[in-house]
Amino acid sequence: EDETNQDTYIPPDLMKHHPGVAKAWANVTSAGGVGQTHNVASTTKNSTGNYTVTLTTAVTSTDWPVSATASGAGDNTATGDGLSTTTYRVLTYTAGTLTDLASHSSIYGEH
Repeated sequence: EDETNQDTYIPPDLMKHHPGVAKAWANVTSAGGVGQTHNVASTTKNSTGNYTVTLTTAVTSTDWPVSATASGAGDNTATGDGLSTTTYRVLTYTAGTLTDLASHSSIYGEH
């Protein structure tokens, strides 16, 4: 078994490049407003249950996963979709119908 050093320090300026660290995340209100974020310049409500998140710093690939969850009680879901290097889309649903819901989303990948 390999030795490990539990006292190893990884500085944040290097850790942020690891693929397991979120490159951007956003808490978006049901009206499309922005709550707490990381690497997010703005959010836009495109239509009912359809939101665009615009990144502050572009990512290097459109192949990264977008993860999203919807807030509220009931049969609520959210999906991440349409990743470009500068934006991604979040779609929120109640019982399979696009609905305005608050959401939490993030993207992961190499920097």
